[in-house]
Amino acid sequence: MRIKRHEMRTRITAFTLIELLTVVAIISLLASLLIPAILHGRGKARSSRCIGNHRQLNLAWTLYAGDYDERLVPNPDSTLERGQGYGWVVGNARVPTVGTNEQVLLDSRVSALAAYVKEARIYKCPSDESEFVRSVAMNCRMNPTRYDGNPAWVGGLGTNFVNFRRLTDIGSPSEMLVILDERSDSINDSYFGIDMSNTGNANGLGTVRKYTIIDFPGDYHNDSLSASFADGHVELHQWNDFVKRRPLGNPTPRGVSEPGELDVKWLQDHSTYAK
Repeated sequence: MRIKRHEMRTRITAFTLIELLTVVAIISLLASLLIPAILHGRGKARSSRCIGNHRQLNLAWTLYAGDYDERLVPNPDSTLERGQGYGWVVGNARVPTVGTNEQVLLDSRVSALAAYVKEARIYKCPSDESEFVRSVAMNCRMNPTRYDGNPAWVGGLGTNFVNFRRLTDIGSPSEMLVILDERSDSINDSYFGIDMSNTGNANGLGTVRKYTIIDFPGDYHNDSLSASFADGHVELHQWNDFVKRRPLGNPTPRGVSEPGELDVKWLQDHSTYAK
């Protein structure tokens, strides 16, 4: 029997069910191999961008000191009720009109580094998916300031440790944190509190107890922190215990860790040192 041309073409081009399943299986296998690589590559790109942001912020911090006779830029703490005075960057992320407002970061009348940092995106880690326009804060020992009283976390037993007022005050600059990522469930003002007194009291008073964590550092890069140091270098620091055990929440409460836990000790060791 003679086969019509269109029937022959149909028979030749048709796939069997087994062939279709084989193609689907191959595509699924390729996707399972490629997707992790794509995600890893995107994570690496975000880490690189975050490190670049920190370099620009650190350069601005250094340039400010150079322009003001080595004096460090003001680093004020605040509360929701009190607000925050003029400082390296203004704005409490917990104030709705401020936390999502990029313009406060670029206003040189209230944010001192606005004269050196011209893009609001520099203040935020690309991996921070919160609504806040800023994901960074400054080590509370870098020129701690409060315009209506004593700044928190540096008084009482905390006075046994150095506050840095000028660039030339900083010994071991490669070890001292300047600006670091802060988690979105912790970030408020631009002042990153680190309790050297181990009292858990903002004024450094009371009985010395376990290590206390005040503000929670960022962990946006596979449980790693992006941070700059006083000598100008930027690094990713891998967390070990306390930070890794705290899932993202809103807000994360201040917590007490066991003595010797590496994460809290690392923050303390890179905040300041004894007088």
